[in-house]
Amino acid sequence: MSANDTESNAFLYLCKRSSVEQLAPQFYELMDDDLLGEYSGLTSVDYKLSNHVITRALIFIDEELSIDEQKYSIFEELTQSIGLLNDSDTYPSSVFYENGPGGEKKRYSEMDKDLIRFLYSEKMLPGYREKSVELVIRGLFKERGTDTR
Repeated sequence: MSANDTESNAFLYLCKRSSVEQLAPQFYELMDDDLLGEYSGLTSVDYKLSNHVITRALIFIDEELSIDEQKYSIFEELTQSIGLLNDSDTYPSSVFYENGPGGEKKRYSEMDKDLIRFLYSEKMLPGYREKSVELVIRGLFKERGTDTR
């Protein structure tokens, strides 16, 4: 590990999956998990249990994808590395859409922008449980004058 490695908290591996085995063996073990299925990009984060603050992000993007697919995957995985880790199969316009569009979407939907704003709102504290998160989000929508239904 170099000095830059110890000073960094995010690593992007734009390479073949097999290369990650040598570069980051523990990350490769996660990537090699059959439960994950097929994917073109993957993000893993470490965080402190005491305050839920992300301390490190590891991001894999398959170099064998087309350039457009790589760009989209980087966009999605970097967004996930800030704490919005899961995909969804519910909102096709979202960067988090599970069956991603493979490159034509390079902008956040309004919902994506809201999710990022909510996550980093001063009112949203790390470690909140579901009910507290819901109350904060409802309050933020109310402040904005937006209906939450």
